[in-house]
Amino acid sequence: MIIRVQPFGTDFVGLFLLLAKGKLHFSSYVGNKSFVRRIKDVPSEKVDMETHLLGLFYGGNSKGIVGSMPGIGASVFETRYTAIGNLVAANDKGAIISPLIKGLQKKIGAELGVPVRVGTVAGLNIPGSLIVANNRGACVHPEASEEEMETIGRAMGVPVDVATIGKSGYLGAMAVASDDALITTPSILAPEMAHVMEVLEID
Repeated sequence: MIIRVQPFGTDFVGLFLLLAKGKLHFSSYVGNKSFVRRIKDVPSEKVDMETHLLGLFYGGNSKGIVGSMPGIGASVFETRYTAIGNLVAANDKGAIISPLIKGLQKKIGAELGVPVRVGTVAGLNIPGSLIVANNRGACVHPEASEEEMETIGRAMGVPVDVATIGKSGYLGAMAVASDDALITTPSILAPEMAHVMEVLEID
């Protein structure tokens, strides 16, 4: 299933939405009637918070949520890098985190209940913005190196391939994915959609 939404008229779906603990979390700022109608087939929870950028400040999997501020049942870590969602990519098999927060590796692993590796994507320290993954596959920025892709595959326990969404390699900022659904921008092109859904094995 693919769901196309455009919070606040932008393509950066992954900055506003968080898929974790079996639910799609979204801010009351985002959740107008049109949005709620579009996600009706996905277990979801509207949360009342000061920020609407849940995907920017939080990361997680079905076992836990990590973030830089209290809310949505997250374990809060004090770090100068508050955009935890940009720095963490996780599924239920493993996670990869930015070198910027490598000191939190053990704590994040304990909270998410998975092994955690440290790595970059395309030489950048923001894996959460450059990876969209579920428990079947991971799509990464097209300039990711073979070595980086190997690290991601080992970390998350899934096949990895390069991809784009809306001609952008910032996949984690453009989409969120479960094993059953890809929630992304209407700007995704048909060939991009087919490729991402094939890698993630979403029908």
